[in-house]
Amino acid sequence: VLAYLRYSFDRFNTAVNFAFDLWLKKNPATAGVQPGDIELMIWTFRGGGAGPGGYKVRDITIPTLINGSIVNMNWEVYFAADWGNGWRYIAFVSSQNIRRGEVGIDLMAFIQATAQVINEVRPDLGINPTTIGDFYVMTIEFGSEVFYTQYVDVDWTIYSYYLALYPLSVDTQTALQLLPR
Repeated sequence: VLAYLRYSFDRFNTAVNFAFDLWLKKNPATAGVQPGDIELMIWTFRGGGAGPGGYKVRDITIPTLINGSIVNMNWEVYFAADWGNGWRYIAFVSSQNIRRGEVGIDLMAFIQATAQVINEVRPDLGINPTTIGDFYVMTIEFGSEVFYTQYVDVDWTIYSYYLALYPLSVDTQTALQLLPR
């Protein structure tokens, strides 16, 4: 699953992010987030001192489409094993901090990286590249978190946003190149 967006983050007077937010649940029939579920965030932009939850565990390189070019982009990875009411929290924060332009990412690459990182830092949780397939992707969202002040002035525009499905036999870089723009 590829996600493509073209946006601009024009103004902010407080801490903000622009991010994908995916929820991976062990049981799709349960309402709300349950202990052991995973919140996976992919921050394409942050400003005003915003930072993800958890603690930094490592950097990872994932091919990313940036303004028409595929870049092996570095992402900082943050993790918390027990967030909110007991869910797992992981955030990938772009090293390029893309305030405006086009971004294309392979969501499956981030889901696999999530399994790899959690297995490295907390193998006792039983989440690894094999067991990540036991989770259901319940939502794929994109938007802002505004870390408030007394007066908030934020202005952004999403010009286009879509998801594209490609066969698993197509590698990430080829699929990103084929994204319609």
